[in-house]
Amino acid sequence: MLVGITALLATAATVSAHGFVQTVTSGSTTYDGYNPNVHPYQQNPVYAGWAANNGDLGFVEPNAAGTPDVICHKAGRPGSQHVVVQAGQSITLQWNTWPGDSHKGPIIDYLARCSGSCSTVDKTSLRFFKIAQQGLISPNNWATDVLGRNSNRWTVRIPSSLQAGNYVLRHEIIALHSGASPNGAQLYPQCINIQVTGGGSSQPSGTPGTSLYRATDPGILHNIYTSTTYPIPGPSMSNISKREHVRDFKVEVSELCFPSKSRSSLLIMHSADPVLYAHLIKRFQTPAERAAEGKAKGYGLTLEADLLRGESKMFKLSSTTTGRDTVTNTQNSLDAKLDESWDQPAADRAQGQQLWRVFLSERFILGDDEDFDYTTVDGNEEYDMMERQDEEEKWYDEEEPGWEAGASSRYGETGVQDF
Repeated sequence: MLVGITALLATAATVSAHGFVQTVTSGSTTYDGYNPNVHPYQQNPVYAGWAANNGDLGFVEPNAAGTPDVICHKAGRPGSQHVVVQAGQSITLQWNTWPGDSHKGPIIDYLARCSGSCSTVDKTSLRFFKIAQQGLISPNNWATDVLGRNSNRWTVRIPSSLQAGNYVLRHEIIALHSGASPNGAQLYPQCINIQVTGGGSSQPSGTPGTSLYRATDPGILHNIYTSTTYPIPGPSMSNISKREHVRDFKVEVSELCFPSKSRSSLLIMHSADPVLYAHLIKRFQTPAERAAEGKAKGYGLTLEADLLRGESKMFKLSSTTTGRDTVTNTQNSLDAKLDESWDQPAADRAQGQQLWRVFLSERFILGDDEDFDYTTVDGNEEYDMMERQDEEEKWYDEEEPGWEAGASSRYGETGVQDF
């Protein structure tokens, strides 16, 4: 009998360690998530999170991936509130707790548009598109570790080109400590109603919640103790999230890099200055760390955004008479600093990380690079070539070919065609 009681207490302790999104903060306003320990016992509680039958703080098993329970947790039901957030801005999700040392895995964020209020939406009608994901960052360093280092806070940026309206945010942790066994992974989906203001015209297509995963998907059935790479499960990232404004990088740096001061957070900003990054950070990395870094974060699109930002700067400067002199002075200044940095390289890994943080702070937290005020182009959509390119591609996709007869009775097909 004593053995049975001991086992029961151990199980209860393990279950109680699992968490939930307790609050959501947008700007200066904080909203309640669904608290399974409090809200079921209140009369008409108000919260933006989705209620669920998760009083045991348990999880959804992979074998339930094709059922409605996987959408917004077990028997998920929408809350009455909406978190108001402007497109392009971030919200902060505060978990009450998370057993990060034992429950390692990815953190994934989806959005699904509601045709009206999300407080009355049928969850099976929602179509989710992925806006963010983070998995294995470096050996034994997971997204859940970042969550723990940041006091169980997780920041989600709402895409700046997303059309205004009501959406359900599906924020999910997948714990993989038992993921090597069939049906061993643990899914912790948390849903929050949000109201997006501002924004653009993007309306990404999505996937039903019951079709996001299968129990045997590589990122669900996965051994974290023997694998050096990790395929994040679910649909591919939505194009709306691949399109990233560099002006939003300073938010990532301030919220992820500096509070935690973790080495892994520094990887986010490698495209800010690849040469300097290689000089201060990469030269001290092991081959395994370099390989993991390359797999954890794609290079192309963030680097493209940063290059276009630089082109906007040069265009802005060259459009004025004094700008041409400034361009020359800027290049001379950068050359001098580069020469100086090579003459006095970082002595070790710690010093390299410190110097890299100083560089990030000057360029992104302060908003300039000491020779140009980026606010003149960062907040101006006129200089956002990637945004215009997305709009042009959308227009082409919507065009239909047509047939017409000419004066000489010749017939031909006109319009836009795909080859």
